[in-house]
Amino acid sequence: MYDCVVRGLPKSNNLVEGWRRAFSTRVSIKHPTVTKLAKCIIRERTKFEMDIERIRVGQEPQPEKKIDAALDSRLKQIVASYNF
Repeated sequence: MYDCVVRGLPKSNNLVEGWRRAFSTRVSIKHPTVTKLAKCIIRERTKFEMDIERIRVGQEPQPEKKIDAALDSRLKQIVASYNF
């Protein structure tokens, strides 16, 4: 956990869970057919590729929520002052 904070890496898999929930909502049914699921996956892939291209051309990713940024900042301050 210490290394994740120092490197600025995620400290949990909440981002993955958020994506899974959003993808599940976009699929919109519990047991989709293979065709419907494939179309949703292709749409998701296209969205992902567009996000990557935006980053490549220098467009900033969506900013963090203010509360998350504040918590991360406080955690980094605590870790910076920690002496082992």
